[in-house]
Amino acid sequence: MKSWLKKNALPFLVIVVGGLLLVVLCWLLYLGIYLGLEAMFYKNDPQSFPADILRAICGGLLIIVSVFVLRLKINEVLKAMILVAPMSVGMIIIVLGFYEIIP
Repeated sequence: MKSWLKKNALPFLVIVVGGLLLVVLCWLLYLGIYLGLEAMFYKNDPQSFPADILRAICGGLLIIVSVFVLRLKINEVLKAMILVAPMSVGMIIIVLGFYEIIP
């Protein structure tokens, strides 16, 4: 029973907890960039900030990070943990992109 926990449950917990922490860090970074650019360039009219362009740039950067992480020679559990953030944030970026298209 103990070997099963070590073999299956521990990697699962590492991926879930570490991935969730990385998702939070990724969104905080995006929010910081968004609010910083909005405060610098769109002080008087924050609604005119081009958030779709920023999301597209962040999505492209996340794809580059994902490809780079896949090529690293590290443990597969760590790769999975690191890839949780780019994949989940990328999916949210795609959903928000469709949300803006539909009236």
